Amino acid sequence: MAGAGADAANTRVMAKKVWRLGSIYFKSEQKIRAYLLLSSVLVLCGVNAGMHVILSYIQRDFSTALSNKDVGGFYRATWKFIGIVIVATPLLAFYEYLQDLLSVEWRIWLTDFLLSGYFANRAYFDLKMEGNLDNPDQRICEDVANFVRNAVDIISLTSSKVLNIFAFTGVLWSIAPELVYFLLVYSVIGTFATVWIFGQKIMLLKLQGLQKEADFRYSLVRIRDNAESIAFYRGEEDESISIKGSFSAVVKNARELIIWNRHLALFSNAYDFSVLILPSLIIAPRFFRGEVEFGVVTQSAMAFRRVLSALSVIILKFDRF
Repeated sequence: MAGAGADAANTRVMAKKVWRLGSIYFKSEQKIRAYLLLSSVLVLCGVNAGMHVILSYIQRDFSTALSNKDVGGFYRATWKFIGIVIVATPLLAFYEYLQDLLSVEWRIWLTDFLLSGYFANRAYFDLKMEGNLDNPDQRICEDVANFVRNAVDIISLTSSKVLNIFAFTGVLWSIAPELVYFLLVYSVIGTFATVWIFGQKIMLLKLQGLQKEADFRYSLVRIRDNAESIAFYRGEEDESISIKGSFSAVVKNARELIIWNRHLALFSNAYDFSVLILPSLIIAPRFFRGEVEFGVVTQSAMAFRRVLSALSVIILKFDRF
């Protein structure tokens, strides 16, 4: 229990640090542009969700027209679909463009901010002498880029999923409330299994992998920086053994991570494939009794997948975190 409490406390501290690091951009001299880009991304995210709801109704009419051999209804649904595509295509492209632009602008500002602190008051020298921070060059170069990209992805992904939940839950509820209850239970079970059975181990292995990769890279850099001394004392064999040991640790961690990712993939694929049939199994009896049209079956399947995907984002996108 004490260990769990310590882990929770460390998680809260880390979350506060991440929030502070991420929020300073939106409090800087670039805050107006930052909020403008972020707002544009969120608005287009909402438009995207709305268009998918409209598409679900067009798909319903399209499928119903096909099953009823309704030629007029079929072509009306087709023209509606073409209209949505014409409107949605440039908007979705611009949505992705704004996400990339926000990532670049954010990285530019954050890198400049960190470099200013790195060179202020000879901080780079103090860090080197104290040795409390490993690989500051990697942190400024690679970690900043990864942090910003993941932050934008998480913001976009979370906003999209929340909007999809609200939009398509209404669609599902209007068709069959039992679908809503079922997918809530299904997603909770899947998320719990992913986080507690696979998640903790995979995240630990990823963190260890970063540390071991950094150690391996540092050992190679050390050879380059001390090439003259190593050659003079004929230390090639010892250095080779040391580097190979570092690389072996990298490989061992990678192999274990691959195994756990395989376990997660088996579970998440089975979880994802089940979505293809589950809503139809629930709504099909009502269709056979003549209570709903065939288009409602296809619409319920689409809405079910959208809501379940939103509720199960940890399962289906776990490898991105």
